[in-house]
Amino acid sequence: MSASRLAIRSLRSCCCRLVRLHPGTPHTLPRTVPTPTSYLPVRLLSSVPDPPHYEINLTPQQLRELLDSCNVVDVRQPEELVEFGAVPGSVNVPLGELAGRLGDLPTENTVFVCQRGFRSLKAISLALEAGFEAPRHLQGGMEAWNEAFKN
Repeated sequence: MSASRLAIRSLRSCCCRLVRLHPGTPHTLPRTVPTPTSYLPVRLLSSVPDPPHYEINLTPQQLRELLDSCNVVDVRQPEELVEFGAVPGSVNVPLGELAGRLGDLPTENTVFVCQRGFRSLKAISLALEAGFEAPRHLQGGMEAWNEAFKN
């Protein structure tokens, strides 16, 4: 698949509003926002030489099983954690501060979490650039976690 087709596919899977892909030609995208698929959007990998060849997505159930053996980094703002909760044992490093703090984080078994899964994809890109080993993210973010584990 060409890079431009992959970028359009990524755009369609990440957005839910009217987008003009070509001047004067409107394209309506679905009203619901699908969760990101197992590839990283091209724009997130612009500086990563080789895209990952492993499954980057974790379901809430998979992450819950791995909590004792992985490092969970929540890239949301602190006020979002208060409002929407957090994965037990996670460390909060807002995405805007992540690049400067990657050196303080373990480079193996790292899972990034955000609200819906988009910021955590950007976090994966930054982590790959910094040499992390197979970083992953919670597919669907805290919205999926809270839906899966309603208490």
